[in-house]
Amino acid sequence: MNISVIIPARNEQESILRLLDSLNGQTVKPSEIVITDAGSTDQTAAIVEDYDKTIVPIHLVRADKALPGRARNPAKRARDAAGGPRPP
Repeated sequence: MNISVIIPARNEQESILRLLDSLNGQTVKPSEIVITDAGSTDQTAAIVEDYDKTIVPIHLVRADKALPGRARNPAKRARDAAGGPRPP
């Protein structure tokens, strides 16, 4: 089973590490994690960039000031371009 987790994020430095740890700790791990940073002014993007990507591939997409709905679109395009899992 292929699962892509798409996460829109903006200024989530306090919680993004906990979220990534939780996703990596799941019994059934996602095939990939795609995070759209919507113009964070804190360390959200840096935390994602520095996170261990050897367990689950993590892709960071930057989309300045994208709200959650709009933030999913660039993440989906990036996943599709990278050949990520597609729904059946």
